[in-house]
Formats: sequence, C-alpha cells, structure tokens
Amino acid sequence: MRVVINADDFGMSHEKNIAIDKMMREGVCTNASLAVNMPWTKEAVQMSRAGGYTQKISLHINLTVGEALSENIKRVSLYYNNGTFAYKPIIKKFRQIYPFHIKIIREEIEAQIETFLNFGLELRSLDSHNWVHLRIPVWLALKPLLQKYDIKIVRPMWKGYKRPEIASRRWSRYFSIMEPFLLRCPQCRVFGHSSNIEQFLLEEKSLTKIDFTEVFTHPDLVNQKIIDISSSYLRNPREEVTKNVAKMKKYLPITIEELLEEKKG
Repeated sequence: MRVVINADDFGMSHEKNIAIDKMMREGVCTNASLAVNMPWTKEAVQMSRAGGYTQKISLHINLTVGEALSENIKRVSLYYNNGTFAYKPIIKKFRQIYPFHIKIIREEIEAQIETFLNFGLELRSLDSHNWVHLRIPVWLALKPLLQKYDIKIVRPMWKGYKRPEIASRRWSRYFSIMEPFLLRCPQCRVFGHSSNIEQFLLEEKSLTKIDFTEVFTHPDLVNQKIIDISSSYLRNPREEVTKNVAKMKKYLPITIEELLEEKKG
C-alpha cells in the first residue's frame, strides 16, 4: 500500500504555516493543501518555494473561513456575512440547489483555482476546508471545473461521515445518499481510503488490498510543539504530528506526483 500523508490548512494561520513547513521540509508529510484566500497564504507559498516542495502542494477549497475572492457570493447571506465566509450547510435540498447558488459557488471556486495557478503551482489534486466539496451545491459547482482544469484527484468521502455517532443521524443519511454520486467521478476513486491517521489504524485490517490511500493531519504550533489539532479524532485530538505519522512507517509514503506517475505507468 502506498500512502499520501497530507497536511491540511496550509495558509490558514502563521502558526499552521510554521508547523506544516517543518513537516514538509523534514519529509514527515508528503503533501500539503493550501487555502488561497487567507492573509497567510502568500507566506505559505513563500515557505514552499524556500523549502523546495512547491510540487507537493494541493488546493484546499475554502468556503467557510476568510474573505471571498469573487463578488457575487458576497451577496448571499447563506455563504457570506460581515465581510467573511459564513457557510452553514443545510440538508433541505430545495434550499441548496438554486441555479444561482451553484453559479456563484463555481465563480468562487474558479477564482481560488486561478489564484492557486497564478502562484505558479501545478494543480493536480484538491480537497476542501470542512469537507465542503461534499455538499450538494459545491459538488455540482465543482464537477465541470475538474475537467476544465484537468484535476486528477479529489479527496473521497471519509467513511466515518456515514456513522451517526460522528456525523449525526441526519447528516449520516445525507452522506450515505451522496456517496454513490461521488463514486461515479474517477477523480474521487484514486484513493481507496481517506481519513485521519487514527481512523486509518482502526480500519487497517480491512484496507490491505487498497493500492493508494491518504491520511490527513492538521499540524499547528501549540506551546512550541507541532500538534495535530483535527477535531475528527475519537480518542486523542492533541497528539504530536510526528508521533502520529510514526505509526504509518510500515507503509510506503508517496507524493501526489509520484502516485500519478505510478498510475500512468
């Protein structure tokens, strides 16, 4: 099994940038996903250039924090309030799939894609902050952009979202309904599994036949320690990232670039 170890939230804060930059330079993580609409984005890009790992950066679509890069989405209170994103996903479908909503979300995602490319980064893969790409209007907005920009990989659904004890009963039903639509998309089938490290280790016996998997971390600098702050951990959400990643040593780490080369071969 080949494993991409991703550091989410690059560009979200100065402390996260310091932590992720160290993880990338030391090879603890093999990829990082960048939010392009934050005050610390340019710092993150500069760090990746200085560290020589710009080819290991993915796009972290962000519709929940920070300032929009397009204008029309700012006029819709469901997505934007008081000069910042305020997306609060709802389950009632008729409220989610107005054509205008899909249009403004597509404009914003495309603005984030163009900003990413204008940094001189190569867009091979993407994920999203708070998993917004799994919400109906965001997915419908994103789908045609995958072909337009030749995006090869989209983070698949974390299976835990279908479990009521993690996602709530209503949301677990929603994700169970949504998953077949995602699985029709080849970009969502590159990884056979995607989760945090804890969840991967809990399920690893059932994952032995998977060729490529992704585990994600959320490195942050807390009291001079690099801590994984993911809220999706069931047991200990404050483990040091290096200790977490050490549990993956028996698997073969791989970058997104190397993964795509192997699949091509």
